[in-house]
Amino acid sequence: MDARTAVERRHAAWRIDPLEALDPESRRQRADAAAAMAFAKVVYDARTAAGLDEAGLAALAGLTEDDIVCIEESGTVPTPELADRLARALDCDVTLTWSGHGVTAGFTPHAA
Repeated sequence: MDARTAVERRHAAWRIDPLEALDPESRRQRADAAAAMAFAKVVYDARTAAGLDEAGLAALAGLTEDDIVCIEESGTVPTPELADRLARALDCDVTLTWSGHGVTAGFTPHAA
């Protein structure tokens, strides 16, 4: 296992205080953070696969470059409206799924 993988694993494991785990607000905040991280990765992957920089995607989506940077830094909790706006700009279908096991997100490019 390389060093990067070990670091990623340490950062991916959340150690949660048992009392905090019972708190609904803490659970919501963790769910929001997980959604933002999943969304950040798929937006970045789809943008770079399309050959766009942040400014290019922002222009196509009617957002600012700062908005795209914030999304890709896991600073934005995805909404259906935002996901749809980015999917249209990237000419992709988008999937966001919230479940008891976390959040999954994905962009699937339309056929050329």
